[in-house]
Amino acid sequence: MDKSILESLRELNILIKRKLFLILKENGINEAPNPLQVSIFMYLYNNKNKEVSQADLVKELHVSKVAISEAIAKMVSNGNIEVIASKTDHRKNILSYTDQGIKRTKNMIKSLSLLNNELLRDIDEFELNTFMNVMQCMKKNIEEEKNV
Repeated sequence: MDKSILESLRELNILIKRKLFLILKENGINEAPNPLQVSIFMYLYNNKNKEVSQADLVKELHVSKVAISEAIAKMVSNGNIEVIASKTDHRKNILSYTDQGIKRTKNMIKSLSLLNNELLRDIDEFELNTFMNVMQCMKKNIEEEKNV
């Protein structure tokens, strides 16, 4: 084998990011969010009926508090989210979409769906299941090594 699995994954990651950037641009998002911001947008969207705090993002996204803080600050300064007082716990602040953030998230979901469909083009269910199983095994191998 000429290439390592790491090199193949790196190349796939680069191609996915390039394609996503193009799709986002086609859907009116000229400045593509970084992967952490995408994760935050999606987590907020998937938990829109719950109060989500910065601590929740740190825990659920397995990212440092500093990284989350920086991403949130950027998203607030871009007008996509706002930090407001919790209705249930006045000691806690929660994150909420702005109207612009809602629009951006809907465009992002559309773009991610288009990318997902493109990635799966001409791949049958058996191949996809095999790929997903291998990816799960790789994740398990890494997680077992040390609590990542």
